[in-house]
Amino acid sequence: HYAGTAYANNHGSGVKLGRAIEGGAPNLPSAPGRTAGLELPDGALYGLPVKRLYDNSVLMRSADLLDRRRAGAEMWVSAETAARMKLHAGESMQVQINDKEVSLVVKVDAGVPEGAALLPRHSGLPLPAGGGPVVVKRNL
Repeated sequence: HYAGTAYANNHGSGVKLGRAIEGGAPNLPSAPGRTAGLELPDGALYGLPVKRLYDNSVLMRSADLLDRRRAGAEMWVSAETAARMKLHAGESMQVQINDKEVSLVVKVDAGVPEGAALLPRHSGLPLPAGGGPVVVKRNL
């Protein structure tokens, strides 16, 4: 039985995780930011698009029952990043993504790497496919 793909996966849709019995932890890329060789402007985080279960894709928009559960314009950051940039959970912020200013809500999660901002796809945010700088402008 073959359950793989018949094409080269060049979209970054997953990382092959090794089983513990085979030799341990997966080889994951380093956390984004200055340490990964990317120069970010001052006050910027590295924005990474992430998939949410209930996003605003065409399929989900037709399901009125899921309106309250859909991903909105939000930005997930680590507690360390939030403290360093003086961001608070639930706070509305103005940020610049791809030279466009947008409003979003800050969410804090310990699982987010330092210096990264996770932004849901299909949420109305102008996200580049592979991620890019998110410049925090001001509180609303």
